[in-house]
Amino acid sequence: MPIEPDLPTPNWPSSDRHAPQDYKSLLMHLAAVRLLQERPELVPQLQATLERWLSASDERSRPLFEQWRQILAKEDWATALEDSEAGRQRRQASPLATVLPHETRLGIIAAVRKLKDAGTLRSSGRAR
Repeated sequence: MPIEPDLPTPNWPSSDRHAPQDYKSLLMHLAAVRLLQERPELVPQLQATLERWLSASDERSRPLFEQWRQILAKEDWATALEDSEAGRQRRQASPLATVLPHETRLGIIAAVRKLKDAGTLRSSGRAR
């Protein structure tokens, strides 16, 4: 799954020094959601991964994993891609990227690195 040239523009505060990582996570989730829409038979694989994580999770992660349990059960992809602080926090505990082919993950990492190196995506969270 190649990255489209019209990547979504991040919508984060200029003080957010985690913007490149958050942007990379959003792109991975966009790719994963596209894949899941094409191949819904992958959802049970994600549910199994999530159940393994839940069985070994600490109390801090459990609420996020429970949210993912609901998202996967309802196939609520809009919530998975929500561009908000809650959405970014939720994506940090997401199993979605685990279904992506290795080449797709590497392509996203390279695309974000290229944007960051070109100054298009700054660590300050602003896109130019």
